Amino acid sequence: MQAQAKIGAACVGFGRDTLHALEGFSHRTAMLYQDPGIYIPHPFIDRQHCVYFTEDCADVPEKIRWLLAEESYRQDLAAAGKRHCRAFHTTRARAAYVLDIAAKILGGEKIDPEEFGL
Repeated sequence: MQAQAKIGAACVGFGRDTLHALEGFSHRTAMLYQDPGIYIPHPFIDRQHCVYFTEDCADVPEKIRWLLAEESYRQDLAAAGKRHCRAFHTTRARAAYVLDIAAKILGGEKIDPEEFGL
């Protein structure tokens, strides 16, 4: 069912799991997204890849109405979210990120830890 949804939502749950969010993005669904409160390399950006909502969810109805009214924007947002997900949040992309850090450290290259969220 989620693959056919126009709008999906991912909120912080037990363990701050982000898997549900990645599933929504991968289906090219416009996502209502709540910042998981943990460092994630290449984060999803509000109104570029998704639409953030507040911790108390009070703004969710308003944002759903807005996304339903703005079909073209919603479709563009969903496509951008999927592109970003495929570029940075697949198993392959995340493995490449870890290997890049390891190669630089093992190769003796000085790295800026903040560049990697360390």
